[in-house]
Amino acid sequence: MRLVATFLLLCLALPVLAQDDAALFQINDVVADVTAANAAAARDKAVMQAQRSALEQLMGRLGAEATLATKQSDDALAGLVQGFEVQQERTSSVRYIGTFTVQFKPAAVRALLGQGGHEVTVTRGKPTLILPVVQSGTRVILWEDNTAWRKAWESAASGGGLIPLVVPMGDMTDIATINGQEAISGKPEAWQAIMGKYQAVDAALAILQEPAAATDPVRVSLQRWQTEGSLAAPVVVSVNNSATAAAEGVRQLKLELDQQWREASKPPAMGPVSRLPIAVPTPNLAVWSGVQARLAAIPAIKRTNIIALSRGGANIELEYQGSLPDLQQALLAQNLILTSAAGGWLLQTR
Repeated sequence: MRLVATFLLLCLALPVLAQDDAALFQINDVVADVTAANAAAARDKAVMQAQRSALEQLMGRLGAEATLATKQSDDALAGLVQGFEVQQERTSSVRYIGTFTVQFKPAAVRALLGQGGHEVTVTRGKPTLILPVVQSGTRVILWEDNTAWRKAWESAASGGGLIPLVVPMGDMTDIATINGQEAISGKPEAWQAIMGKYQAVDAALAILQEPAAATDPVRVSLQRWQTEGSLAAPVVVSVNNSATAAAEGVRQLKLELDQQWREASKPPAMGPVSRLPIAVPTPNLAVWSGVQARLAAIPAIKRTNIIALSRGGANIELEYQGSLPDLQQALLAQNLILTSAAGGWLLQTR
């Protein structure tokens, strides 16, 4: 019976992990522009060009060398692709311009990275709530207009990446919860309220500063909301082309978020594997499957051994590298709290 229960719980966890893999290994908005002898030949070349470009972007997302993509033969590249979708296309008698979404095979990409011994991040971070604000002179726009800046973040939120993004709907409740001035001033009560509404643990303020003149560069910045109740120092980027400032600004700031996650999720220095028996109280199978998915996303945890399962929870043994405080911090980043209890250790969801 215990083996059957374990199998059922693992099956419940698979959809969560599969969705994360699909989003992590999906690249959207890949543009290819090819001229050939005819439209059909141009399209075939464009598809291959888009797949290679998408693989380069994926390598950058995961922290691997982009040259790993350029070294792949056409046949090897095709073997990594699970599927692709044409978002939009234009053709002439000899030219093809297309925008694609490319989905890669997670297992095949991981195998490729493993062959080269690349140390990369192949797990997603926690969803981050983004408040997109436009500053135009003295005016602060958060909910008032559906700006290109907001649309660019919404588009980014619908795509893949290391960090899942959440953009508020902008409904009447959002408007009553936080306004533009409260967002940029870092008013703790307002930030905590909007994060609470969307059940977000991480949040950030994204500002696009409209230039005084159309020829001036556009300044975009990102500030994380910190647990101590303030906005962190901004990451600032300048974009020269005002026509593409929103999309390019989001692209660069999203890369910064990915980089921060890669740094935060680096495994600790190599050391001996420690084992820790832990009790995990869970009210139902859905909660337990979620705990399993979060444990699997922590690089320091090398193995989770299930000792016993019951209706009220599980007894497990974690095999991990690094110090116990490091493990507790990594668990906390996944909204899991590890505390000492009478006679052992207790793992609870936050």
